[in-house]
Amino acid sequence: MKEALLLIDIQNIYFMPGPMHLHNPKETVRKAAEVLE
Repeated sequence: MKEALLLIDIQNIYFMPGPMHLHNPKETVRKAAEVLE
């Protein structure tokens, strides 16, 4: 279940407008993974 939530979060992050997400997607995804741990 956690994996599914992570995939949903990653999709939301990539579709969100914002320079942080566009310039540093890996860091954003890593932070999302930390939040879900």
